[in-house]
Amino acid sequence: MNLLPKIAHAASSADVVNSIVPRIVDNIVMPLVQLIFALAILVFIWGLIGFFKNGEDSEARTKGQQHILYGTIGIAIMVSVYGIIRFVAASVGQSSALGF
Repeated sequence: MNLLPKIAHAASSADVVNSIVPRIVDNIVMPLVQLIFALAILVFIWGLIGFFKNGEDSEARTKGQQHILYGTIGIAIMVSVYGIIRFVAASVGQSSALGF
């Protein structure tokens, strides 16, 4: 008899977690991922502009190449982060609540 209230409390706690986690992911995590992804694309584009604009200056071209490399690495990392978020959400049964 004494175990029944604890089971009921556990069920309500799971409902609270299931309603809070999608909100946190939708309102905090995904906008941050999108912002950092956009910054990586901007660094990549900035590198392309610097690389092609300064055709004669080898130092400026090297800087442009570095920006292209950093932008590419940033894009790859953010795509991986998005995939990890999708994998974890699908693993815990939150994929439909997160809009994936």
